[in-house]
Amino acid sequence: MRRTTLILLIAGFLLAGGFALAQSQQQNQPGQEQQQQQQGQMTTGTVVSIDDQQLVLRTPDGERHTLRFADASARPSGVSEGDQVRVQIEDRQGQQVATRVMPMTGSQQAQGQQGQQDQQDQQRQQAQQRQQQPGQQGQQAQQGRQGEQQMQGTIARIDDQQLVLRTDDGRQQVFSLGSDVDAQEFRTGSQVEVRYEQQGGQLVAQSLNQASGERAQAQGAQQGRQQLPQTASPVALQGLAALIALAGGLGLRRLRTRG
Repeated sequence: MRRTTLILLIAGFLLAGGFALAQSQQQNQPGQEQQQQQQGQMTTGTVVSIDDQQLVLRTPDGERHTLRFADASARPSGVSEGDQVRVQIEDRQGQQVATRVMPMTGSQQAQGQQGQQDQQDQQRQQAQQRQQQPGQQGQQAQQGRQGEQQMQGTIARIDDQQLVLRTDDGRQQVFSLGSDVDAQEFRTGSQVEVRYEQQGGQLVAQSLNQASGERAQAQGAQQGRQQLPQTASPVALQGLAALIALAGGLGLRRLRTRG
């Protein structure tokens, strides 16, 4: 009986001690959170404007931040526009609030200026890299254009997928047609100029144009069909009408004389 009572007492003491420890930890957590909120975030910058209610701060990255003073004690004395300051910031109800503003010493200002200079140098390098990217892309495009080759010859066979070209030395070359080539514009026997690239061991025609001589002949024939020579003249028709009128007048006069 005594042993059971002793065990119950020990268990009661342990439960009570554990409950008290848990309660003390819960009480300490709000205090720690409040302390962390009080510590806030420290930042540096240049004072753009300041009054009794708020401070406008320009940080080294060039951005401006408007900070309301948490209370009257947070409003610094002797700080004016252009001063380098360190500001302790807290987030209260979704709004950034300045809880402390401290002027920077000479060494701190030198460190801040060095950090600002380093950040500006980094931004300048990024801008130069962005400017170089279009040049690199143009260089790659130029290299791609240099990979194109040219060949002239007579079309031996052509369809929507393939072109067989017979060159001047009698060789036949097979090309796959690129997506920009319209095979319906050309026919067998036409003199053409092919611009092509080698892709995966295949010759791919990127463009297909009529050869300069045949193109000139085709243009001349088309202009000839569009502009026929105007050899007919209205003068002969007018003279014929005058002769008919004259003959009719003479005939009518004779009929009157006989009557």
